[in-house]
Amino acid sequence: MPIILTGSENLREEYHQTSTAVIQISLLIHSSFYYFDMNCTSVIMSKVIRDIQDQLKVTRDGKARVDLMNQLVIESRDNDSTTSLAMSEEALDLATQLDYKRGIAYSTLNIGYLKDFQGQKEEALPLLEKALTLFEALDDKEAMGYAYKYLCWYYWGLGEMNKALKLMFNGLKLNEGTNTVIEGWALFVIGVFYSDMKNYPLSKDYLNKALEVFRPLDYEHGIGRTLNGLSAVYDKLGENEKALDFGLEALKIHQQANYQMGLARSYNDIGSINTKLERYPEAAEHLSKSLSIRRVAKNKQAVITTLTALGDVHFRQKAHQRALEYLEEAEALATEIDAKAKLIKIKQLLIAIYEALDQPWEALKHHKAYSVVNTELLSQDAESRIQSMEALLNEEKKERQKQRIEMLFGQQVSSEVVQALLDKEDNDDVKRSQATIMFLDIRNFTVFARGKDPTEVIRFQNNVFSPLIDIITQHHGIINQILGDGFMASFGIPMFEKDHCQNAFDAGLDIIKRMKELADEGRIPPTKVGIGLHTGEVTSGNIGNEIRKQFSIAGDTVIMAARLEQLNKQYQSQFLISKDVHDKVNPGKVILKSLGKLDLKGFEKVREVFQVN
Repeated sequence: MPIILTGSENLREEYHQTSTAVIQISLLIHSSFYYFDMNCTSVIMSKVIRDIQDQLKVTRDGKARVDLMNQLVIESRDNDSTTSLAMSEEALDLATQLDYKRGIAYSTLNIGYLKDFQGQKEEALPLLEKALTLFEALDDKEAMGYAYKYLCWYYWGLGEMNKALKLMFNGLKLNEGTNTVIEGWALFVIGVFYSDMKNYPLSKDYLNKALEVFRPLDYEHGIGRTLNGLSAVYDKLGENEKALDFGLEALKIHQQANYQMGLARSYNDIGSINTKLERYPEAAEHLSKSLSIRRVAKNKQAVITTLTALGDVHFRQKAHQRALEYLEEAEALATEIDAKAKLIKIKQLLIAIYEALDQPWEALKHHKAYSVVNTELLSQDAESRIQSMEALLNEEKKERQKQRIEMLFGQQVSSEVVQALLDKEDNDDVKRSQATIMFLDIRNFTVFARGKDPTEVIRFQNNVFSPLIDIITQHHGIINQILGDGFMASFGIPMFEKDHCQNAFDAGLDIIKRMKELADEGRIPPTKVGIGLHTGEVTSGNIGNEIRKQFSIAGDTVIMAARLEQLNKQYQSQFLISKDVHDKVNPGKVILKSLGKLDLKGFEKVREVFQVN
């Protein structure tokens, strides 16, 4: 019976349906089968890892093996990045032999993540970017979300917060509303970003939204990490006891899941909070547990953090030599990977210790180094934060514009029109432009509705209007008004289309064809429509106030289209157009019959009108 893949970044269970491309058994029986048997003395295996390992031992299908190996890496890579990297490379080799594109993409993503995890950033970036390109080719939005997530972490590690934020918003947009693990991760990362930017209300909002996604999924890893994030927020706010409560809750979750890096983070957070509460023995105990796990995982960034925290605890207890041992190791690692922000904290503690030891020259040496690093970091950090906030404001501006468009036009706007409106900065301006206007009326609707149950009448209207609105949208038009038994539609505004007249004409033909099809299918009784079409200059803009606005179109072109629609009753026709439309469209095989020059109400001059047959 196949295992249920739960936990971090689940791969699709498509190996149940993969082809039976079988690799020689001699190649399958590899030492990687015993991946965790060799490491169980230092890392406690979770049930998920054991289940995947058991499946891997008996699976003979090549693609299924690639999926299981990648999943095993995902579940365990933070615990032992070196062994995980070797397995990822093995999975990539096998996927390449099988030309298994999804397997290649996930293996590449894992290798890129692990290279970044180990501080090999120059090698990591091209791998992460390649994985994203491969997932784009597969049109796998969930997998693209994970690629965006790891690229976000990459740039975050470099301090390029603007790039990191943009990538994570991309990932959220792809998966927003899906209630999937990757949506939860996107919300989590944005929440952590806001915490870093010291916008704590927004940080808590996004982190709580992440919990709302993770909890129904019973996704322990995500729940635990999000609780860690909330603990950090309250820690920064100085609400230490509340921060400790979240940290302890996160620790319990990670213990249940046997997630080692989650345990390390929780131990570190609880230790740091206890330090602030001056509970130094408890702090040192938790920080030491964190350091042991992080050393095994070889995560240099995390090791530096915990070494620095231990240095702080021992400094506060006046155990200066022990504090120096931790801090000097942390300083060497931070210098090696150019972790400026971490180096700042280390230097501050070293200065304080040497001043306490009455060694001013040593303190001065570290103070000078601190000044150089701090100046570089402040410059980089200020620029990054400005760019990040600009990116954030642009996203919020677009979202507000989108909401305004939806308020003005309701649901009758195609995605192309919405994007065109988002690209404009003057949507509120009243303007003159060329457009084509269509009026449509359902013939004999009043007679049809008389004496019928209102539910039946509404069902008829829905059966008619729904497909007709789709036709208008497909031809780049907008329904401006529903008029009970008809509607007004515009083509060419608010998004300019040079072929707006032809689009409107083609939409009218499709409407008449679709009405006949609906009757033939028995969805509506035999029904005729009346369509009037005219093209020319119109005036358009938003009428109303901030509470309620409506996009309005006015001018003789609108009136003319309405008059043509009304003429259909007199001529027993369904589709009438003005000479202006006649002169601009290609009718194809359709016959355009002149009805001569007619007097139209409200117009002094006679106008030639054509019937579309």
